[in-house]
Parts: sequence; structure tokens; C-alpha cells
Amino acid sequence: MMKKQLPEQFKMRLKRILAQDTIDSVFDTFSDEKYLSIRVNTLKISPETYKQKLDHYPFSGQSVGEVGEMGESLLLKKPEAEESMSEMLRCVERDENEGLIYRQNLSSQCVAHCVDPKPNETVLDLCAAPGSKTSHMAALMRNEGRIWANEPIPKRFYKLKNVLSLLGVTNAELSCVDGRRFRPPVGLFDRVLVDAP
Repeated sequence: MMKKQLPEQFKMRLKRILAQDTIDSVFDTFSDEKYLSIRVNTLKISPETYKQKLDHYPFSGQSVGEVGEMGESLLLKKPEAEESMSEMLRCVERDENEGLIYRQNLSSQCVAHCVDPKPNETVLDLCAAPGSKTSHMAALMRNEGRIWANEPIPKRFYKLKNVLSLLGVTNAELSCVDGRRFRPPVGLFDRVLVDAP
């Protein structure tokens, strides 16, 4: 099983942020395709309100699990029936198009919690597209402080811009330059994220 192949340092870091009783299930998601992981966009809706919304959806086989201390992270159990799966994906896609949720792997969701940005801090995300981690950090910061989101590839830059707009991120300044040539318009950053391609 893949959980034994995860780097030890990564597993130790996850153990620091996850609730003890969810660690094994989170490790299982790295190799288990039975779940769809989503992040509730807390800039637009609370996890509690979104879970109530899920209760009214017309598909069966749904099981929602919250992931440790990452309360905005939800695992949706994929229905076995193809018809139910299609209905589930339609509902999820509609919510994505409204900016209520973002489909994001748990491993990617862990990054923002590892960076641990605080409201009123200044954060640099040097290779920011498509915007999943940038928008997650903005949500953790409650749109306070400032995120400098840089994406060196023009096509991906426009994707980043659209994602941040859809999700209601208002504390991000965007730039499109090679990271090696990026010159910060402010002094120092409190946090830096480099998820280089």
C-alpha cells in the first residue's frame, strides 16, 4: 500500500496537523480512489453549512468525513452506481462553478496548513497557478494581510487569476514573471511557498 512508500518526514508532518483518529484514513487516500477530496471555500460558505447542503443532494452512497483539524477538508465517498456517481459529479461541479468548493487532493490541502499563514501576514507564493494553495492560504488568512501570487507561465497566470476571482480572494496581488527575476515590491515576507514545476 502506498502509505508505506510516503517519505517519513512527510508522514511525520501530517501527523502533527491531523487528528490522531484520522491519520490512517488520510494516508489511505494517497492510494485509494474511493473518495473525492474537496475543500470548502470558507471565504464563501462554512463547512457546517456546506455539509447541510450535501444532505439535500439527490445522490445516494454519500458519506462525508471531515479530515482532522483541517475542518474545511471533506472526503466524499464515491457512489458505486455509475448513475449516482454522475449525479454527484454534477452537484460538485455546480458548487465549484459557484466558488463554494474546490476539488483538491488532500496532499495539496496539507500544504497551506504547513505554511500556516496568519491574518495580517505577508506571504509569497512564487509558482502560484492554478491557485489552489493560494486560495486556501487566503481563506486561512480570512482575506486579511497580503499574498503576492506569482506565476511565470502566462497561460497558467490567467487560470490563477480566474480561480482567485471565482473563489472571492481579495488579498492577493498577482504577477507574471520568472521566479528568478521576481523582485518583491515589499520588504520581507512572513511566509514563502515555492511549489516549483
